[in-house]
Amino acid sequence: MRSVANERVLAILDEAINIESNVADLYMDFYKRFPEDREFWRKLSIEEINHASLLETGKDIFLPLKKFPMEMLPPSLEMLFESNKKILSAIPQHNQLISRESAFRIALEIEQCAGEVHFQEAMEKSPCSKVLKIIQGINKEEKDHAKRIQTYMNENQIIPAKSSNPAAPELSNSDT
Repeated sequence: MRSVANERVLAILDEAINIESNVADLYMDFYKRFPEDREFWRKLSIEEINHASLLETGKDIFLPLKKFPMEMLPPSLEMLFESNKKILSAIPQHNQLISRESAFRIALEIEQCAGEVHFQEAMEKSPCSKVLKIIQGINKEEKDHAKRIQTYMNENQIIPAKSSNPAAPELSNSDT
């Protein structure tokens, strides 16, 4: 029988997986839209898929064994719902025009949302369990997307566009 606490952890894991998958979809959209940055967006998209897979594996294998590193998860399901809602609202519609600079602005803001920041922090901290250490080892080359996006922008002289839409969602989450 599942406890209420276990149900909450499952819900947090599921939403964290959704965030990683939605960010992967967004980066794949950017891959299709911006041929000059295609390899960059492809790599980030694959890494987000890998992050979702790590969480999924943890949910399926380590959680039932009570070995899942809880420090990988933000404490608030509501915070994840809010972040995912903002991410989904930032994904341009298929026929919507978006500038290269806007794509980078959106990506930077997304990488600073709750689920992404919390995952990044867990990958950088000193591991308190063997499972987290293993996950960090698997993920070692796939971290710090915000820094990598900023570095790529600097190297390619890309200045992120300010939102031209005053109703556009503010993705940054200052609570993290």
